[in-house]
Amino acid sequence: ECYQSNSIGSQAVFKFCLNNKIKLIYSATSASLGKKGNDKNLSPYAFTKSKNLELLENLKKWFNLKFEIIFFYNVYGPGQIKDGDMATVIGIFENQYLNKRPLTVVRPGNQTRRFTHIYDTVQVCYDAFEADKCKYYSISNKKSYSILQVAKMFKAKIIFLKPRLGERYASALTKITNYNKIIQKFGKLQLKDYISSFINSR
Repeated sequence: ECYQSNSIGSQAVFKFCLNNKIKLIYSATSASLGKKGNDKNLSPYAFTKSKNLELLENLKKWFNLKFEIIFFYNVYGPGQIKDGDMATVIGIFENQYLNKRPLTVVRPGNQTRRFTHIYDTVQVCYDAFEADKCKYYSISNKKSYSILQVAKMFKAKIIFLKPRLGERYASALTKITNYNKIIQKFGKLQLKDYISSFINSR
């Protein structure tokens, strides 16, 4: 599924952009940045996304493809997916909370993430498009939380799931990729405020 979407599907988009001289805004992932880039080998998702960055650099060199690359960090907020394989952590917790089910935390629970509100994320995408510099950007929050800390914010019962193969233990910030310096941007909206507002609105 990752190969079909991230490789075959993305390459069709790249070709469309080349054929029609369209600049691409590409959503990269923080999942491939940890351990000096070695986290790209933790999962098919991280691997296929990281290979797209190599391909994009070559397409820029070979065919002058224009793009802006933005690394996303655990995006949450209105419209997030709350159920299924593509559900976000915050979306899953919201869904479990609303259905009065225990919040499920994958052991050990001390995996840390930087959670970034969708509004902050979209703003950086727009700013990158406007700047038109063919650069790399990241949009994250300065504050990181463990998954267990996030679950406790919901003030609900918590149960633990067994550890998962390929689980990364941190959202890594980096200043350099193999190709370009990453321009770091930080969101203003805070996860604690979002979760408090969610709970108080129930």
